[in-house]
Amino acid sequence: GRLHFVEVKSRLRDPEHRPEEAVTAERRARYLQLARYFQKEHHAEDRSAHFHVVSIEFEPSGDYELNFIEDALR
Repeated sequence: GRLHFVEVKSRLRDPEHRPEEAVTAERRARYLQLARYFQKEHHAEDRSAHFHVVSIEFEPSGDYELNFIEDALR
C-alpha cells in the first residue's frame, strides 16, 4: 500500500513566482519528518510515502490554473 500526502499552495498569479516555489528544502525535510511520524503512529512503516503538490494560481477575474505535481519531493 501507499500513503499519499498532498500540499496545496495557492496565490494570485505572479509571473515571477509560482505557488509551488513555497515548498522549500526546509519544508520538504519537515514533510518527510511528519510522514515518518504518521507511519509510526499508524503502524504503517511498510507503506511507501508519496508527496504531491497542488498549485493553484488565481487571476483577478476569478479564473484559475490548477497544476498537480506528482511525487514533488523527488
